Amino acid sequence: MGMVAGIVGGVIGAVGHIRAGNDAKQAAIDQEAAIRSEARQHAIIIRRSAREARGQARADLAASGVVLDEGSPLTVDRTIIYRSELDALNVLASGEAAARSVHKSGNAAVNASYFNAAGSILGGASSFGGGGKPGTTTGNISASSSYSVRGRI
Repeated sequence: MGMVAGIVGGVIGAVGHIRAGNDAKQAAIDQEAAIRSEARQHAIIIRRSAREARGQARADLAASGVVLDEGSPLTVDRTIIYRSELDALNVLASGEAAARSVHKSGNAAVNASYFNAAGSILGGASSFGGGGKPGTTTGNISASSSYSVRGRI
C-alpha cells in the first residue's frame, strides 16, 4: 500500500509542479502585456505633450512677429519633434526590454516546473523500488517466499 501511495504522491506532486509552472507562465504573459501597454500609453503622452509644446512655441514665436518657417524658429520646432520622438522611442524600447525579461522568467518557471515534476515522479518511483535500501525487493514476491516452484512441474 505504501508503494502505491508513494507513486500516487509522486504523480500528484508532478502535476502540481507543472500547474504551478503554467500559472507562473500565464502571470508572466499578463505582466508582459501590461508592461507593453504601459509603455505605449507613456509614449502617447510624450508625443501629445510634444505637440502641445510645439504648438505653444509656434504661437509664442508668431505672436512676437517671427517668421516660423526659416532660421531659429524652424530649428526649435524640429528640435522639439526630434527630442520628443526620441523620448517616446526610448520608453517603447525600455518597455519591450522589460517585457522580454518577464517573458524569459515565465519560460524559466515552466522549465523549472518540468524538472521539479520529474523529481517528484522519480521520488515516487523510488518508493516502488524500495527506495534503494539493500535487502528490499520490488513487486509482491520476496526472497523469503514459501512458495516453491519444485513439485509443480
